[in-house]
Amino acid sequence: MKRLPSLQTDIATAANDALERFRDESRKTVLRLVETESSYLTVEFFRKLQMEPEKNGENPTAPNNDRYTDNHLTRIGNTCIVFTIHPS
Repeated sequence: MKRLPSLQTDIATAANDALERFRDESRKTVLRLVETESSYLTVEFFRKLQMEPEKNGENPTAPNNDRYTDNHLTRIGNTCIVFTIHPS
């Protein structure tokens, strides 16, 4: 390598360029992973959703109200669809 200084310079330049590309790609990957993790729906989200009053006027605390009615499950499904179609 000492006999070919231009080769040594070219190798060092190519290695530095490759490291810069890897760093940029890694940074983008980490940002995507953080964004994905932050958009997950947690158990706490569904607990809060269950406590919210129904928009159609039903009383969620009524004694005969089954918390797993079609309306409740539809509302959860619609919320999940919004998160998967339009991630934050």
